[in-house]
Amino acid sequence: GRCLQTLRGHSDSVYCVAALSEERAISGSNDRTLKVWSLADGRCLQTLEGHLNWVNCVAALSGGRILSGSDDFTLKLWDAVEAKMAVRVWHRKMLGSNEDAVKHIVKFL
Repeated sequence: GRCLQTLRGHSDSVYCVAALSEERAISGSNDRTLKVWSLADGRCLQTLEGHLNWVNCVAALSGGRILSGSDDFTLKLWDAVEAKMAVRVWHRKMLGSNEDAVKHIVKFL
């Protein structure tokens, strides 16, 4: 295969990506942000801010929601349409580690 497009916009390493639809994807980075991308033209459509440390996992949920996990020991639930954090879902005291957080994300899918 060949590279069809390179998406640029994060200011640090990208650690995770998820498809939101055939036209959009989301990525999480060490720059503490998530970015929603247009796959048609490579533009960054939204930047989601709120994590205090690296974003290292992301999952697309039903209803246009996004769940992200970070080295700040939190998972955050986002409303992708409104581009804002809806709820902080879990904190380290409840899960114990980011490995547990990732396992919980996978269960949602």
